[in-house]
Amino acid sequence: MTGLELLAVALGMRHGVDPDHLAAVDGLSRVRPSPLNGVLFALGHGGVVTLLAFPAASLLGRLDLEALHLPAFLLLLVAALNLYRLLKPAPPTPRRGFPPQPPPPRGPLRPRV
Repeated sequence: MTGLELLAVALGMRHGVDPDHLAAVDGLSRVRPSPLNGVLFALGHGGVVTLLAFPAASLLGRLDLEALHLPAFLLLLVAALNLYRLLKPAPPTPRRGFPPQPPPPRGPLRPRV
């Protein structure tokens, strides 16, 4: 490998541990756990970046500075979704072999224990 190729690999590996990428892989892993989530994310991300690199390079001179705010907006959106999922109460899981129990009554009609 040439020095330029080694630099590209090193920067790509560094890019892979950026917080937005880790948050995306974490979000995928929580919804559908699988050992291949990270690999499939990396392959899909690499393919999309490669496909978008050529049109982006041709548009580089024509972009406004306002378009540079899009990545920051997307990062904030991912952060908000992760925060929502973190703070959202987990759905109750029924115990094995037993039907789900109704929630306890609230208010003054609650039975004394």
